[in-house]
Amino acid sequence: MTDKKNNWIFYLKLLYPYVKKDNGLFVFGLFAMLVTSALRLLDPLILAHIIDKSIPNQDLSDMFRYGIYFVCVVIVSGFLSYLQIILLSRLGIKIITQFKANVFSHLLKLPVEWFNKQPVGELIARVESDSERVKALFSELSIMLIGNFLFFIGIFIVLFIRESGITIFILPSMIVAIIAYSYLVKYLSKLYKKIRERYAEITAKITDYVQGMQVIQLLNQQGRIIKELAEASANKKKLETRTSFIEYGSQGVF
Repeated sequence: MTDKKNNWIFYLKLLYPYVKKDNGLFVFGLFAMLVTSALRLLDPLILAHIIDKSIPNQDLSDMFRYGIYFVCVVIVSGFLSYLQIILLSRLGIKIITQFKANVFSHLLKLPVEWFNKQPVGELIARVESDSERVKALFSELSIMLIGNFLFFIGIFIVLFIRESGITIFILPSMIVAIIAYSYLVKYLSKLYKKIRERYAEITAKITDYVQGMQVIQLLNQQGRIIKELAEASANKKKLETRTSFIEYGSQGVF
């Protein structure tokens, strides 16, 4: 079971029933993303035509015509980008709503003995943080990953059509970059999992301390509690800083 949970296909199978209920939003969102990626490829091609042909030939009519094409592409691309964000965000909200409802229904069926062994704060944190991660998967994260992937494939196709020799020459380095990026994503996913665990741990402690505040005050344990929370927060901050440094630092490479 542990091997399955470390496999992203396992999570996609779990989420598929939620996506299937609103597959219309998902399909239209992907279609808008595909068209947007294609339009992003037209921008440099139009500019290349203006620079390489219109300006050297001093053809003002051709320059203005392609300039209008460029403006139209930018406007349509912006509209479709907005549309895909709206569609996938709505999908994420619907999925997260149903997801939380199913989790809560499952919790209601569990025996009382199980809750006695689980910190209340940790349960709340896991439900909230993990649910928000699912929401991000179908909104910002999906737009970034799928959009960049489609754009990368489009660049490769256009480059191969225009300059096949250069494309073949840089193909090995592109393969190496893709493999390295896949390992980077796996490494970052482990770090984000640890961050969610630290967040759940801190939330669990705060909830338990609030519920037992009278006992803490009677035993004069305020200093120890503050120290524990400060250490837990510092560890979480270090992990988040490290993760952000790796994530944003790698953007300059990839």
